[in-house]
Amino acid sequence: MVLSVLQRPARNLSMRNAFTTSIAYRPLYDWHRMAGLFAAQATPGVEFVDAQVYRRGVEIDGALGTFEVTHDAPSDALAVCIRC
Repeated sequence: MVLSVLQRPARNLSMRNAFTTSIAYRPLYDWHRMAGLFAAQATPGVEFVDAQVYRRGVEIDGALGTFEVTHDAPSDALAVCIRC
C-alpha cells in the first residue's frame, strides 16, 4: 500500500491535508552526504531517496501519506512536508 503512495509524484498528492515547515541549520550541513546515508539504508517500498528528496510512506490514523524532506540550500534550511 505504501509503495503506491511513494510512486506518485509529490505534486500530484493532495495538499488538503498537508503540514509544511522549514528547519533552519547552521552551514555547512552536508545534505548530499546525509541523502547518501539514507539511500544506503532505505527500506524498499517504504523510503525513496535521491539527490533532491528523502520521502517515506507513512500511515496516520489509517490514512496513507508521505513524510518528505528537501534541501533548501539558499535558506540554509530543510523543508519538511507531511501529506495524508
